[in-house]
Amino acid sequence: MRTTLTLDPDVALYVKEQLAGSSRTLKEVVNETMRRGLAVSPPAPPPQFTIETFALHLPAEIGYGKLNQYYDDLEMDDYLAKRNRDELAWQAEQLKSASEC
Repeated sequence: MRTTLTLDPDVALYVKEQLAGSSRTLKEVVNETMRRGLAVSPPAPPPQFTIETFALHLPAEIGYGKLNQYYDDLEMDDYLAKRNRDELAWQAEQLKSASEC
């Protein structure tokens, strides 16, 4: 089959490099390159994944519309509990150092 190809500059450079110092013809280099490119199989699709869902069983007074508020409340409870623990530890340290004096 006879046809005219317009090669992009980078492809033309590759073909010229393949031709340099070889006894192959332009036709042979282009055919070989096209065969190699066409023989490459397409990449495999990414593996499927599933997301497992579960029921939250929230109390009726919380509801799905108030989840952020509920989370903030839980986070605040954790913060206050930690602060109280730290404060008690500090007070215990103060008492210990006062009794050593």
